[in-house]
Amino acid sequence: MKNDITNLISFGKIIEITACDGNRKIYQESSLFRSGIDHDLKKLTLPGIITENTQVEVREMFKDGDFLAAFEGIPTDWNYKWLSQEQVINFRKQFPNWLRLGGNCTFVLIKKNEQLPFKILELTKNLAVLQIYVRGDSCSVSVRELDHPSIWKAKDRHRLIVPRQWKY
Repeated sequence: MKNDITNLISFGKIIEITACDGNRKIYQESSLFRSGIDHDLKKLTLPGIITENTQVEVREMFKDGDFLAAFEGIPTDWNYKWLSQEQVINFRKQFPNWLRLGGNCTFVLIKKNEQLPFKILELTKNLAVLQIYVRGDSCSVSVRELDHPSIWKAKDRHRLIVPRQWKY
């Protein structure tokens, strides 16, 4: 895609998050995110969704950009770019080596309310971005608005985790 600022780095790899019942929330997972959990995640406590096993892909930023630019460039509908909180928890447990190391970020798009239907004209009302930091053997997570103005530098090779868009 012309506006893409990320490259797919997991091509050819099967990265499949196990099915979820929608009951677990990130703010409850202090053993997984030992370095800290953003207090704003405690506000996202509405019931989650049930999901099947979900294959994901890992992308890495090769151009500077903000959250909107990074996720906008992924060639699929916005409704297929986000993961549930419980899927993020399972990804962290199952595939820690795919998270960006060294204090740089891995970004994951989530819904603030997973039960609400998706509205393309209201992207920033129900979508937010998780920032996962891994430093040594410890990990922290924070949440930011999708339209947050920070520009992320390509030299830091930040990663994005999104549902897989292609099949073998």
